[in-house]
Amino acid sequence: MVSAMATLKPFVRYRLPMPGEAFPSFLARNAAILLSSPEQLLLSTVDAINGAMEPGPDLALRLTLAPAHEVTEHLARMFSTDAKAISSLFPRSIWPYVKRRDLTADGGAKSLDGIGTSFSDRFRYGWCQQCLLEDRAGGKDHFIRQHWISTYTTICPVHNRPLNGYCASNSCRKQVTLPIFVDYGKSLVLICPKCHLPLDSPIGVDFVTQSNARQLLNDPEAVTLYRQLANMEAFLLDGLCVRTPRSKRHALANRLLKCCNLMLRAEFGNALRAIDCYDNTFIRVPVKLGAAVRGLSEPFPAATLVERRKSIALLSSLMTNRYRAYGFNRPVVTLEQFGDAMTRDLFEQFQRNIYDIAQMALPTNLDV
Repeated sequence: MVSAMATLKPFVRYRLPMPGEAFPSFLARNAAILLSSPEQLLLSTVDAINGAMEPGPDLALRLTLAPAHEVTEHLARMFSTDAKAISSLFPRSIWPYVKRRDLTADGGAKSLDGIGTSFSDRFRYGWCQQCLLEDRAGGKDHFIRQHWISTYTTICPVHNRPLNGYCASNSCRKQVTLPIFVDYGKSLVLICPKCHLPLDSPIGVDFVTQSNARQLLNDPEAVTLYRQLANMEAFLLDGLCVRTPRSKRHALANRLLKCCNLMLRAEFGNALRAIDCYDNTFIRVPVKLGAAVRGLSEPFPAATLVERRKSIALLSSLMTNRYRAYGFNRPVVTLEQFGDAMTRDLFEQFQRNIYDIAQMALPTNLDV
């Protein structure tokens, strides 16, 4: 391993990590500079640690099996920077440590939920156009933030506006499954791979016409809704990634996530889900959008941004009994009324989780 590390020389051209950048973004930016692919670039930087590895969609995931200090020190050497800058790309809350029991017998990943490490997999995470606009206005590269790649984030916590997953161009309007970096003069810019339009223009909202997008983003009720959802998503992320998995906070966030999963499920072929039965003024979700994932036992990680966003909004409106504040026109007053939007089996599971949430909110000294 020592001889292999000695043969690898630092890159001559490279980009240093940006504050708050996600590791896949760091790889993709440097791959664009070096005229390579993120997978091949990763392969060339870790083969001295793990030996010869075949490139594949789970290559970035297998990287986490190596000792953390060896990974950071080796990457720091390749990009001529310090290990602290590289370690900032691996936040424990976003990039959890993957154990061998989480891999299949052939070394593949059993689940990539909430990790977002593979550029060969579908890009199920969105971007904030305002953040990207500020990057270019400041003369910096576009880069993917760490909080964007979290499954539980659908609202930008910085600007309190919805993340986008579709190209906003009127001539395209396609889902961006694999954004690419291109050299725009002095900076690297994320573009749509289909129409090649930069992802920071024009301003848009998924499944909303461009003419109505600006009006929606400036609507006071919509701004309040986005702020409330950002707070709820921050609670979910902090609770589910807490350092003590058996804590009360983790259990509460886990029950809330189970409720969101149940609202995105349908037990029959073309049956409507709970989120399909309640129209939302500010969150547009076509009924056919979740046809591929509604049969999963846990569809939340595989659902699109708008589906996840609407499930969190619907759960919040049910818990607070403030349906209009969350953009819903049809009130959800009681659990029995909400049960009309679910099959009996799904509703019983949902009701059980709601009771567990209520029990966790009670004081712990009632038996004194």
